[in-house]
Formats: sequence, C-alpha cells, structure tokens
Amino acid sequence: MKILVVDDQADNRCLLEALFKGSGHTVVQAVNGDEGLALLQEQAVDLVISDILMPVMDGFEFCRRLKADERLKPVPFIFYTATYTGPQDEDLALKLGAARFIVKPCEPREFLKAVEEVMAAASPGQAAAQPGPPHEQEVLKLYNERLVRKLEQKMLELEREVAERRASEAQRSAFELRYRLLFENALDGIMLVDAQSAAIIDVNPALGSLLGYAREQLIGFEIWKFMPFGEIRANQAAFASLKREGCVHYDDLRLQTRAGGFIDVQVFGNLYKVGGSSLIQYNLRDISMRKAAEQALAASENRYMGLFNTMRDAYVMVDMDGHIQDFNPAMLKMLGYSADELRKLSYQDITPERWHGMEELIVRDQIMPQGYSDIYEKEYRRRDGTIFPIELQTVLMRDDGGRAIGMWALVRDISERKQLEAQRLGLEEQLRLSQKMEAIGSLAGGLAHDFNNLLSVILGHIDFALLGLEDLQGRNSVVNNLKQIQKAGERAATLTRQLLAFSRKQDIRPIPLNLNQVVVGIESMFRRLLGEEIVLRLKLESGLGLCFADPVCMEQVLMNLVVNARDAMPEGGQIMIETANRELDAAYAANHIGVSAGPYIMLAVTDTGIGMDAQTLPQIFDPFFTTKEAGKGTGLGLAMVYGIVRQSEGTIWVYSEPGHGTTFKVLLPRLMDAEDVLPEVQKEPVQYAGSETVLIVEDEAAVLDIAANILKSSGYTVLAAASGAEALAISAAYAGPIDLLLTDIIMPNMHGTTLAAALRQERPAIKVLYMSGYTSSTLMQKGILAAGDRFIEKPFNLSRLKRMLRETLDGVCLD
Repeated sequence: MKILVVDDQADNRCLLEALFKGSGHTVVQAVNGDEGLALLQEQAVDLVISDILMPVMDGFEFCRRLKADERLKPVPFIFYTATYTGPQDEDLALKLGAARFIVKPCEPREFLKAVEEVMAAASPGQAAAQPGPPHEQEVLKLYNERLVRKLEQKMLELEREVAERRASEAQRSAFELRYRLLFENALDGIMLVDAQSAAIIDVNPALGSLLGYAREQLIGFEIWKFMPFGEIRANQAAFASLKREGCVHYDDLRLQTRAGGFIDVQVFGNLYKVGGSSLIQYNLRDISMRKAAEQALAASENRYMGLFNTMRDAYVMVDMDGHIQDFNPAMLKMLGYSADELRKLSYQDITPERWHGMEELIVRDQIMPQGYSDIYEKEYRRRDGTIFPIELQTVLMRDDGGRAIGMWALVRDISERKQLEAQRLGLEEQLRLSQKMEAIGSLAGGLAHDFNNLLSVILGHIDFALLGLEDLQGRNSVVNNLKQIQKAGERAATLTRQLLAFSRKQDIRPIPLNLNQVVVGIESMFRRLLGEEIVLRLKLESGLGLCFADPVCMEQVLMNLVVNARDAMPEGGQIMIETANRELDAAYAANHIGVSAGPYIMLAVTDTGIGMDAQTLPQIFDPFFTTKEAGKGTGLGLAMVYGIVRQSEGTIWVYSEPGHGTTFKVLLPRLMDAEDVLPEVQKEPVQYAGSETVLIVEDEAAVLDIAANILKSSGYTVLAAASGAEALAISAAYAGPIDLLLTDIIMPNMHGTTLAAALRQERPAIKVLYMSGYTSSTLMQKGILAAGDRFIEKPFNLSRLKRMLRETLDGVCLD
C-alpha cells in the first residue's frame, strides 16, 4: 500500500514513514496541502494522512479540495493532528469527507489498527456504506465558524500578550528607574563598559568622584587608560576571563586618579547581553584605607612573627587540660623536641612531678582569679631527661563569652643566671666575709691550737691519773669524776676541731644519730644557760628514728637555736624542744622548695618571745645579720645552723609573727627506727707498747712532759727536746739508734718538717710522726704537710698516741 503523509514537521513525517515501512508499506511525503495536491496529480496513492495546521494550505482546505476532485475523491483521508480545539473541528473533518480524526499522540498499534479499519471500509465491497459528500454551503459554514473561533482565540491571546507586554514595560520602567537611582546614588563606583572594545559607556557620580573626573570626561575611554602600565596585561587577562565566565571578583586592581596618584579598589564584574551586544558592569569599591590597614597589620604581624621566631625567651600555649597547642622555635630548642613531638605532650609531661602541686596552686590562686600569675620559678625536663631551672609568667586566655580556653606563658631558661647568681653570691660572700672570716679563722685557729695543747696536757694527765687509781679502794667516785672531766675534755677537743672546721668550711663527720640523745646529752647545760626565768620543756618522741648527722654539729644547731630563743625573751618565757618522726607528703613538698616527699626526723625549738616581722624573716640566715644591739651578736649563729642543716641534706623552716614567738623546724631525712639499730660492741682496749728510742720535740713544756711520760710508761726510751735546734744537738750527741721522731709541726725558729728533713740526712732510717693542734687538711692546704706523712691531731689521749706511734714504727694500720 502507498501512503501520502502531509505534515510541515519533518520529525512527524519521519516517524510515520518508519512506522509504515516497518509494516511493508510505501510512504511519500508533502509539507503542506498545496504540495500534497500537486503530488497527487502526479501519482496515485491508497491513503492520505494529514496534519491540520500547516503553512500555505491547512489540512481542512486540503481535504476539501481532494474530495471535490472526482478522481481523488475515493482515496481515504485521515486527520492525524496535535491541534485539537473541540468537537467542532472533528465534526468539520468528518463532514469534509475524512474517514478518521485521530489526535496525537497515539500508540503505534492503535494507529495501525485505525488505518486497517479505514482501508477495510474503503474496499470495493464496502463502498456503498460510505456517506455522501456534504453540501458545499454547510462545509463553508463549518469552516468559517472554525476560522471565527480561531480569530477570537488569537484576539484574546493578542490582548493578553499586549497586557503582559505593557505590564512588562511598566515593570521594566520601574526597574530602570530603580537601577538609575541605585546607579546614580551608589556609594561604590559603577562603570558600564563595552565588552568588545573595553570602552567606557557610562559611569556613576561615585566613580567620577573616586577618579577625580567628570562623567563626560570618562565616557569613550578604554579602561586601560586608568591602570598602571605594568599591570595592564594581567588586567586584560582578567577582562578576557570575565567575558568567558560571565563574572569576576578580585581585590588587587589599582586605578590612577586625575591627580596622578593610585587607589586600590575591590572589583565585582558581570557580563550582560543587551540586544545584540554585550556590556560589562564593574562595581568598584575603594579599599585604599583597608589596604593601608592590612599592610600595617601585615607589617605588625611580620614584626611580631619576627620577634616570635627569633626571641630568646620561649613561648608556649596550652589548653585548659594542659595539652600543648602552640610554641615558638625557642621552646623547641630549649627542650630538644621536634614540633610534632611537642604537640603530643602536656605541660605536666615536661615538668618534674615535684612541681605539679605548686603549679596547681598557682593556677587556682593566681591565674584563674586575676587572669595571670606572678613571675615564678620551677623546672623543666628536656627530651634527654635533664632537668633545668626556668622562670615564667602565665596568662589566662578567654573567649568572647568570658570562658577560659587556655593559657600562654613566656618561659626563660635561667640555668646560666642561676650559675651566675651562685658565682655572684660566692663572690659577694667572699667580698663580705673574706676579711672577717680571715680574722675569725686566724683567731679560731690560733686559739684552737693553743687550746689543743692545753687539752693534750689535761687529757694526758687524766689518763695517767686513771691508770694510777685502778687499784685504789673507794676509787669509784674519784674515777667517775675524772671520767666526767675526761669526757668534757674530749668534747672540748671536738669543739675545737669544729671551730677549725667552721673557719675552713671543712666537711662534717656524720654518723647514724638519735637526736633524742643529743638533746638529753646537753639538757643540763641548757638549764644552766637559761636560768630561772625561762622554763625549758622537752617533748621527745619515743622510738625516734635515726638521721645521718654530725653529733657535735647537731649540738651546735641546738645551742644556737636555744640561745636565740633565750635572747628573744628578755622578760622570761618558755622554750619547747620537740622531736618527732614525720612523713612529708607531695603537697607539703610542692609548697616547700627543696623538700622531697618521704620520712623525716623533725627537731623543733619554739619560744614565746617577741617574734619577728615579715621584713626580718628573709634575712635571718644571712651571715652577719643580727637584730641584737651592736657588740652583742656576730650574726653567725643562724648562718652556721643553716649551713650545717643543708650539709646534712636537711632543711630548716622558721615560723614567726611579732608578739607570738618563733618556731624553728629542722627536718633531716630519716634512716631507720631506733630499735632497728644494733648496739655497738665495745672493744677491749689494746695495749700498744714498745722498746724503741723516740725523740720527742715540743715547744710547749707541759705537752712535752705528758707525751714523754706516756711513752716512757709504755716501755720506750725517750729523748726530749723543746726546739728543733735542741733536737739536732741531742741527735748528734746520742750514739745509739733513734727509731722515731715525734715532733710538733708549728714551732718557733724551726718547723717540725724542717727538723725531720735535717735528721733524715743524718739518720736515713728514722721514722717520723708529726703532731699539731691544727688539722691535717689545714696543714696540707698550706703546703706544710705532705700526703703520706704520719700525723696525730692534738689533743690526743694515751691510747691514741701509743697506737699511732706503734703504727708509724711498724708501717701498718692497727685499727
């Protein structure tokens, strides 16, 4: 079957052609009714399918003419249209002779079924069933009615379009008025530019004012005229990008003013299509002041960052949990960490534990209430574990709502300063004390030397007296009295050694010590010292542990503290001496620098005296500081106390208020409980005797006499001389061997070392034992005594002298 498809839309024709060819039919096409009639004059078809609305000749006219042609009238005609206005159109189509009126879209199967029905109805057997052609007048009437309806519809559409256009024009006029008002009154400069030539089309007054030109002076010029020459190329690239992208925004455009200067502007550019041309609207905002502020801020920030990165002090910022958030290079250098490592730590990680309690108190009592801390000192721990001192001040950070969000601190390594301070203090101490200490040392040394000579005589004669009384009846009271004198002499000898030690700052001699025994041992002395107007009370803890200290030094500590307490109570009062075992916790240690947590022995001396004010307390341990009247105090007592306590690895604290008395607390590390110490096993005295010949040289006659008696009683042959010259004469006259020289070192005209050297020239085998009231360390420091020389310090008792003599002769140690 051959089918003619008439439609002005090519897509519709192609779809129908594909549909029918798939069913084995042939399709010819026409774009309107006129072309369809012409094609039908040339070739016969079996079926015509036509649209209604088409140019030149619509579908209704095409159908009417086809049915008016006797040759073409039998050809079946189907209307297939998307233009369906109502039942009148379908009625007109059928009355014109169309077999079917099908509205688009239609399913292909339904459409093919309709075609088959039309073709079946048009077969020769069915021809009589087809209706006859309508009357011409009726058709024209229906067609005209349709045209009138179409005209009315178009008139309504036209009126609606005119109304919409007028409304649009009114809206556009209002918009243009608003735009012009905005354009003319905008504070920002506005420039309209031709997109092709870059010429200025229009500007608003703000832009003219910005550049210093009248509007008429700017229109027509290319925008490049107002840009620095070196920046034109970059701005042309931005101009091209704007035309491609449709908009642009950048901050760094500079424009030249009529006065020759330059201003910085912020640019917003948009591309618009107007008719057949394109224009660009630039909104320009003067940001010169902002740029100046930004440059000033950048310069300030650069200066800050330069200072931040190069300052010697460290900066660190932490959150409220203590985690490190920020820091400068000095902090990394100070601690030895990398930046990544340090960000994983908290300030507690880099602070030794003993400072945590103190720092928590500073945060609580200073930083949180007042927003910052006083400058304080503590320690940091480096990456390698070394501890070093720092000085810092911490500031609290808050957000806009006042909530604490963190803290920052400036930190200074004061290791060098501490060393310099120690050196400075040492130099100041030397400067302040050198002459006085030299005088005191000389006086103490001289007194001790002479005192030791006297003690040698006293102790020697006591030894002989005790030996002589061994077999006497009723000897107990006499012997006991002599032993008390002997103990006092030995204590006096020890005190002279300590006097020498103080003048030389010599090391103390600590032993495991029960402080209760020290207190009880000198209680009677205290009671005589204090008199009747001052009451002495003791509160000694039973089972007191041991500390490691020099007993004589502890006596000195107690003596000085008690004397100070006495002097603070001129009208009388009460002194309490107290001992106790103490356990110091971390909180106490954190609040008392230099104290570690652990077990301690406490020795406290409390008085009910006049007390001290806040200005006096910090100075009381300074050498030569005294509150007493001139001539009544040296200011060395508490300085000695402080030095002894610190040498004993302890600490001392003072608590006092004016009118409320004073308490000194000495804290010494505890070794063990008293009951855990085994009693010392008393050794039987060893008798050291001999038969050798000894030459004794001593310028003090009493010392010479007692030494000679001691040696004679032990079986030695004794030659005695009062000077070096006399000793040389005795040696020259003595024909027998002289086995040992016992000589004082410091003597008039000839020292003992000079004498020994001279005798060794004559008697190379002679042994030498030196003696002196000075200590061996003092004599060695002065170059008088050499290392390896045998030496016995005055005063000495009978047993010690005989033992040292035997050791020197035999070349052994008999301890």
